Amino acid sequence: MADNHFATYARQVFDNGYSINTVVRGRKDSHPELPRDRYCWMRPRLEDVERVMKTHGDCGLGLPTGRFVVVIDIDTECERLNERLLRIVESICGGTPLLRQGRPPRFSAIYAAREPVLSIRLPQVDVLGLMTSCNAYGVHPDTGEEYKWLRGHAPHTLPLSNLPQIGNRETLAFMDLVAREMFRDRFSGFELKLDDNFLPLVLASRSVLLAQFASRVVFGKKYARRRAQREIYQSIRSGCWGLTFAPRIDGPIQWTPDSNIDGWGQE
Repeated sequence: MADNHFATYARQVFDNGYSINTVVRGRKDSHPELPRDRYCWMRPRLEDVERVMKTHGDCGLGLPTGRFVVVIDIDTECERLNERLLRIVESICGGTPLLRQGRPPRFSAIYAAREPVLSIRLPQVDVLGLMTSCNAYGVHPDTGEEYKWLRGHAPHTLPLSNLPQIGNRETLAFMDLVAREMFRDRFSGFELKLDDNFLPLVLASRSVLLAQFASRVVFGKKYARRRAQREIYQSIRSGCWGLTFAPRIDGPIQWTPDSNIDGWGQE
């Protein structure tokens, strides 16, 4: 088992066109050295990647999602149902050569983003869009094993340009089908929503701005900028998804899949 996942794979993944972020070793959290939230919108500089390979080479490596890649997480505990869900994904989005597995029988399908794509959360099925990431290389915190790539391809061997491109139209079409199967008549569509995790930052914004102004006057612009960045990462909890498409559900959001798995999702 490799220990230096970031040092081993970062340059190859970066050269293949992906944006990358550091992941805390043995966990799923984004490491502050190359943070997920910053590099979901832009790729890091090559010199920063090479520097972090030397100083934090033992970190895991993640793919920030939403701008360069879109990830569809299929997380039920039933292998047959997961395979059925993947067939539906690929009937809408096309077949992808990148299929990553952390804890079996769960897996994630990775696509290229045609446009900025928003996240969508449903029970046991997620679209990972802006403001989150997919752990690509490292050790899964539950299994203690390395993440696996199931179809003979991985980001360090396959350029981003070789992936099928999808956008919000495809992700909404897939998740709409899933939600209608999950909730039947209780589901009435998706709406654009600001994640509640942003609330602490909004409520604290006035005091934060005053503190930043004072810091700039007393300590200078660079110090104030570093403090602002620290305030943002402390106020928004790790895992914040920001702007999302949220399902409108009448009643509780919970799901127990039907026993007739082979018929799931079919007209």
